[in-house]
Amino acid sequence: MKKIIGLVVIIAALVLGSYYGMGLVTERTLKKTIEVVNQSNGIFVDIERYDRNWFTSSAVLNWRLHVPERLIKGDNGQSTTVPAKDYTLQMPLVIYHGPVILADGGVRFGLGYAHSDLGMPSAYADKFSNMFTSESIQPHLNVSLFVNYLNNTRLHIGVPSFKLIAKQGGDQFEWLGMETDLGVSSNLKKLDGNVEITGVSLKKNQMQVLLGKVNSDYDLHQTDAGIYLGEANLSLPSLVATENTQKIVEVSEFALHSKSDIESGLFNSYFKTSVDKVMAQGKTYGPGLLEMSLKNLDAEALADINQQANRIQQGSDSERQQALIAMLPQLPKLFGKGAQFEISKLSFVLPQGAVEGNLLVSLPKGDTGNPFQLVQKVQGHATFKMPVEMVKNLVMVSVKQKLLSQSTVQQAMIEQMKANEAAQATAAPVPAEAATPATAPGAPAPASATTQPADGGTTPPNDAPAAQPVMTVAEIEQQATVQTTQKLADLVSSGLLSMQGTEYVIELNLTQGQLTVNGKPFSPSMMQF
Repeated sequence: MKKIIGLVVIIAALVLGSYYGMGLVTERTLKKTIEVVNQSNGIFVDIERYDRNWFTSSAVLNWRLHVPERLIKGDNGQSTTVPAKDYTLQMPLVIYHGPVILADGGVRFGLGYAHSDLGMPSAYADKFSNMFTSESIQPHLNVSLFVNYLNNTRLHIGVPSFKLIAKQGGDQFEWLGMETDLGVSSNLKKLDGNVEITGVSLKKNQMQVLLGKVNSDYDLHQTDAGIYLGEANLSLPSLVATENTQKIVEVSEFALHSKSDIESGLFNSYFKTSVDKVMAQGKTYGPGLLEMSLKNLDAEALADINQQANRIQQGSDSERQQALIAMLPQLPKLFGKGAQFEISKLSFVLPQGAVEGNLLVSLPKGDTGNPFQLVQKVQGHATFKMPVEMVKNLVMVSVKQKLLSQSTVQQAMIEQMKANEAAQATAAPVPAEAATPATAPGAPAPASATTQPADGGTTPPNDAPAAQPVMTVAEIEQQATVQTTQKLADLVSSGLLSMQGTEYVIELNLTQGQLTVNGKPFSPSMMQF
C-alpha cells in the first residue's frame, strides 16, 4: 500500500511539475514567436506584463501598427498628404499550460495554448460611433497560439466580417472575413502558413469594387547562412469595379508563384505570374503569362551581401557606408559561378494582337575581382515580337503630344503679343517736346521703335515674334499620321525594327561587350528619328 501511495505521489508530482515546466517553455516560445512577428514591416509587439502561475498564465501584449506617410486623391482630383501615424492596441492573453489542455470547449495535447478575443478599444469606440452609422459592425480580432510537444508553434489569427457605413457621404466598406495560420519551428528556422481573405466590398457614390476570395500559402526554411528558401503562392480569382452597374475594370484569375533553392552551393530563384483576363476602358486584355528565373548565384556571397544589406537598413550613416564598401567586393564572387537571368516566357494578348518575348543574360564561369571586367563578359540574347498596330498607336500618341505642346506654345505667343499691343494702345500719350528732345550738333539721333525703309514702309522691331497659325485638331491628326508613318519607316530602315507579317520584331545579341540589333551592330543613330 505504501508503494502504491508513493507511486501516486511521484506521478502527481511529475504531473504538477510538468504543468509548471511547460508553462516556462510556453513563455519562452511565446517570446520567440513575437520576435518573428516583429520582423514584419510596420507591426511591432512587446510584452507589457507576464504573470506565470501553475496551470495558467496571463499576459498583456502591446501591438503597434505603423502606417507610413501616403498621398490620397480627393473628389476634385487634388492630392493630399496624409502624415504617418502609429496605432496602439493592448491585447490581454490567457495561457493554458500542458501537457493536457482543457480550453475553448476542447482538449489539446501540447506544451501550451493561448487565446484572446479582442474588440475595439475604448479609446477608438467614440471615434467609431462619430464616424459611422449605427448599422455599422465594429471590427473584431481572434488570436490563438498553440505549442505542441516538439515546441513548434501554431499562430492563428481571425478577423470576422464587419461593415463600415460612413455618416458623411454614405460610403460603405464591408469586410467578409479573414483567416491566417502561421507555423514556426522551435529554432525559428521553418515557417509555413496560409492566408485566406473571404472578400471585400467597397461602395462610394455610384462606384462599387468587389474583391473575391484571396488565397496565399507559403512554406519556407532558413539556411545556416540566413537565406530563406521555399515556395509561396498567391491567387486572386476576381476583382471587379463598376460604375452605375457598368463594369469599368475587371481582373480574372490572377496568380503568383515563387520558388527558391540552393543546389551545389548555388542559389536559384523562380517566379511565375499569370492572368486570364483584364478588362479596362471597354477593352479586353489577356491571357498573359510571365516566367522568369535567376540561377547560379554563389549562395555564400549572397548571404554576406544579405547581411550587409540589413546593416545598411538598420545602421547609422557611417555604418551604412562601411557596409556598402564591404558589399562591393562580393559582387564578382556572387556572379562568378555562371550566373543567369532568364525570361523564358513572356506572352500577353492585346486587342491589336499578342506581345511575345524571351531573354537570356549569362556570365561565364571565372574569377575576377574587377566588376568592370565582369560586365565585359556578359552574354545575352533577346527576342521581342509586337503587333504593328500596337507600335503604331504608341508612336502616334507620342507624336500627338508633341504637336499639341507646340500648338499650345504658339497660342501662348499669340496671346502674349495681343496683350502687349493692347497695353501699348492704352498707354498715356507722350508730350511732343519730350518725344523730340533737342540734340546737340553732331549728336546721334535718338533710337526709335520703328525705322523707315527705303520704300517708306515700317519695319517692326527685331524682337517682335512673328505670329504663327495655331494648328486645328484635324491638322494635328493629319500631321501625326504622316510623322508616325515616317518614324516607323526610319526605324525599319535603321534596323532597329524588323517587320515580319503583322508584327515588328526586335532581336538583340550581346557578345563580349558588342550589341547587335536584328543582325546589325547597334549605334545611337538607330534611335534618332
